[in-house]
Amino acid sequence: MRMSERIYLKVSYAEKDQVKALGARWDPLMRRWFVPEGTALDSFTAWIDSPLLINREFSELSNQSLGMSVEVNLSSTTQSNTTGIRLSELMNQAHRAIQQALPKAVWVVAEITEMNQRQGHLYLTLAESWQGQQLAQVKATLWASLADRLLAMFEQVTGQKLSTGMNVLLAVEVSIHARFGLSLSITDINPSFTLGDQEAKLQQIRQQLKTQGLWLLNKQKSLASDVFRIAVLSPAQAAGLGDFRSDANQLVELGLCEFDYFHASFQGSSASRELIQALEQIEQSNHVQPFDALVIIRGGGAKQDLMFLNEFDLAAAICRFPIPVLTGIGHERDSTILDEVAFSSFDTPSKTVSFIRQHIIDVVQKAQADWRRLQQYMTQQLHLSARAIDAHQQVVQTHSRQQLHKAKQSLESLRLACDHSVQMTFKEQHQGLTLWQSQITLSALHHCQRNHHAINQWQALLIPSAEQQMKQQRQNLTHYHQLLQSMHPRRVLSQGYTLVRNEQGKVITAASEAVELTQFTLYFSDASLSLKSMNASVKPYEEPNEYV
Repeated sequence: MRMSERIYLKVSYAEKDQVKALGARWDPLMRRWFVPEGTALDSFTAWIDSPLLINREFSELSNQSLGMSVEVNLSSTTQSNTTGIRLSELMNQAHRAIQQALPKAVWVVAEITEMNQRQGHLYLTLAESWQGQQLAQVKATLWASLADRLLAMFEQVTGQKLSTGMNVLLAVEVSIHARFGLSLSITDINPSFTLGDQEAKLQQIRQQLKTQGLWLLNKQKSLASDVFRIAVLSPAQAAGLGDFRSDANQLVELGLCEFDYFHASFQGSSASRELIQALEQIEQSNHVQPFDALVIIRGGGAKQDLMFLNEFDLAAAICRFPIPVLTGIGHERDSTILDEVAFSSFDTPSKTVSFIRQHIIDVVQKAQADWRRLQQYMTQQLHLSARAIDAHQQVVQTHSRQQLHKAKQSLESLRLACDHSVQMTFKEQHQGLTLWQSQITLSALHHCQRNHHAINQWQALLIPSAEQQMKQQRQNLTHYHQLLQSMHPRRVLSQGYTLVRNEQGKVITAASEAVELTQFTLYFSDASLSLKSMNASVKPYEEPNEYV
C-alpha cells in the first residue's frame, strides 16, 4: 500500500475562512489546514508550506502491517503448537512489527493531561479530544538524558514551563513493552507549535473583543485627578501583596488614599470563574460607595500560571468594568490579555502603587503650578488694571474738568437768559395784573351797586312778612303751652288717676303685666305707695257705673 502525501497550508487565523471557501480542510490532529487529494494547488500557492505525511494514514498503514504480521505468526504457531504462545512472545512480536512499520520518530499533536517527574525522568499522559470526547490516550516518557535540554529550550522559546493543559507537538517513538504495554518515548519537542497555539488563542480573544466593541472600553475611561478610593484584587497570599500594602499604607497614613482589598484565585481551572465573581462583588460595592480605580495584582510566580488569565470571559469583564483597571500581574517580560485591555498595566505590584503615588504627586504639583500661574496671572492683571485705572482716572479727570467748564459756561448763559426772561415775564404779568385789578374793581363796584338795590327791595318785602310770621308763631306757642299745662301728670293724678311702675321704674299699663310682678309702686297726686304682689286674679275690664 502506497502512503499518500498531504499538502499542509500555513494559514493565519484571519485567513481561515478564505482557504475554507477554496476547498481546504482542517486536520484536528495536526491542527492545520490541508489541501484534499485531487484538489488543484494553484489557488493555494500563497499558503503552501511543505508536504508532510499524514500521521493518521501512516498509523493505519502501520496497524495493517502489525495485524498481518501477528496473523501470520499466529497461524504458523497454531499449526505447530496447539497450546499457543506465551504473552511475552506475543508482545515482543508486536514490538518488532511496530519497529518495522514505524522505524523513525513521528511528530504527534496531543494535550498533556498528567505529568510527573521521578529521578530526572518526565512521565506524561497524552490525550486527544474532539468536541468534548476523548478519542485517544497513551503514556509517554521524556527520559532524563533529553529532559534538561528539551525542557530548557521549551521554556526559553515559550517563556513557560511544560505543564498540564498544554497542546504540544512531540516527536515520539512507539514501542510495546512486554510488561508495561504500549508507550511513547519523546525524542523532541517543537515549542513553536505551543507558542503558536497560545498566540492563536490570544489572537482569537483579541479579535472577538474587537468585534463586540469591547477592546477599548476600559482604556477610554478617564482616571480621576483626585484618586482616593481604590479597590485591590489579588490572591489571598500573593507574593507582591505585602510590598503593595507596605507602600499603600504610607498613602493611607497620610490620608491620601483608601484601599479596599478583595481576593480570588489566579491559577487553576477555576481562576477565571473566581475572578469574575470577585469583579461582580467589587462592582456591587462600587454602586454603594464608588471607587476611583481597580488594581489587579498577582506578584511573582510560575510563568505557566499566566495561561489561566487568558480567557475571553475574564477579559470581557475587565473591558466592561465601570472604572479604570490597573494591572500589576508581576511579569516584566510576559503579559496577559488582561494587561492588554486594562486602562494601564505595570510589571509589578510595586510599580502599580508607585504609579498611584506619582499620580497623586503629579496632581498636587500640577495644582501648585496652577496656583502659582494663577497668582502670577492675577498679579499681572492687578498691575495692568491699576495702570488702566490710573489712565482712566486721568482721562476722567481731564474730561470732567472740560465738561464742568462747558457746563459752567452753559449755566451762566442760561442764568442770564432766565433773568431776562423772568424780568420780561414779571413786567408782563405786572401789567396784566394791574389791568385785571382795574377791571375787577369796576366790575365789583357795579355788582355791589346792583346787589344793594336788590337787597333794599327784598328788605322792604321781607320785614313785614317776617313780623307777621313772628306774631303768628307767638300765638301758637301760647296755645301749646296751655295745652301742655292741661296734660301735666300731676293734673291727671289730681283727677283720681294713678300711675303704676315696676321695680325698674317702667310704667305698667296692663293688668297681665301687673299680676306677674312681685313688687310695684302706685303714684298718686300727693305721694307714692309701694306694694308687694299678693294672690290676685285678672278680671275683664268693666266701665265704672259713674261712666255708664
